[in-house]
Order: sequence, then C-alpha cells, then structure tokens
Amino acid sequence: MLLLRITQRTVPLKRDYLYENLGRALRFLEKQPGLPVALSGVTAVDAAVWCASDATVRKLNAKYRQQSRVTDVLAFGFAKPPQYVDQSRGGITVADLGTVVIATPFLYRRYRRVLSRGCCSEMFDVHVLKTAVHGLCHLFGYCDETEEQSKIMTEIEQRVHEALGIAGTCSAPV
Repeated sequence: MLLLRITQRTVPLKRDYLYENLGRALRFLEKQPGLPVALSGVTAVDAAVWCASDATVRKLNAKYRQQSRVTDVLAFGFAKPPQYVDQSRGGITVADLGTVVIATPFLYRRYRRVLSRGCCSEMFDVHVLKTAVHGLCHLFGYCDETEEQSKIMTEIEQRVHEALGIAGTCSAPV
C-alpha cells in the first residue's frame, strides 16, 4: 500500500495522478525477481512518498546525512524492513519499506531550468513520478554508489518507466 503525503504548498501537484502511478510502480517493483532487500514471507509491501518543502528536506538532510543543503530526494529505508500482519487486508504479511521524501520546490526549479533549455517536454508531475521511482528503488534495496550498481538501478528504473508509460518522455536526467 502506498501513502502519499503532500505538505509543501509552493507547487501544485496532481495528487490522483501521482497516487495511482506510484501505486503501480510499487506493485511493479515488488514483483521483480532477485530484489536486494529481504522480503521472504512477505505478501505485500508498504511505502510512503512525501512531497515536502525545501526547508523540511534541508533539515532531514542535515540530521541524517550531515549535509546542510536541500537535495531533490531522500530515501529512508530499512536494511531488513519491519513486517506486520494486516488484518484489514485479510491477514497478509506486509513489509514496511520506508519513506521517500522529495523537495518539491527544489525539484520544480530544476525542472524549469531543464524546460527552458528545450530538452524536456514532460509535465512536472511526470518529473516528480520519476524522482519518486528513483527513491522507491532505493527502498527496495537498489544502490547507485558504484558504476555497476548505478547501471543495474537505471535498468530497473527504465523498466518501471516503461510499465508506467513514461519512458523517454524527457531527455534530461531526472
């Protein structure tokens, strides 16, 4: 199950579009073979995506990464996600993967710069969706620290983009 939280008030977002497509992305990712995160015995996964203000992301980045600056996306996941039995979903075992936090105004400013160069025609909500997919990949245990890890993660992201019908909508990096 996906929790979508929008607390920033600077940039208008299409909540229904994001909720529907982030849910699809989550379901797609949980079906991928060989996931890096331990999900044995789990029937479903939960994750949250939080579209926050720049100030919120700056504070979180300073507290948890010791970097007092805003960044586009943070992913707070678990090495071994906590599991629980959800009676409201028929007693299935669910893993809580964590939370993706997006600095929506920061991302919007970057998006506007890319748009002004004429190399992107996608709507901003697609840009947010791609950024959230990147964060969800981190929650599923994918890393992009090394060149090899980055290659694997980029391939997974591209598969999700294709499944959502947003592959190739922007020539600039997300």
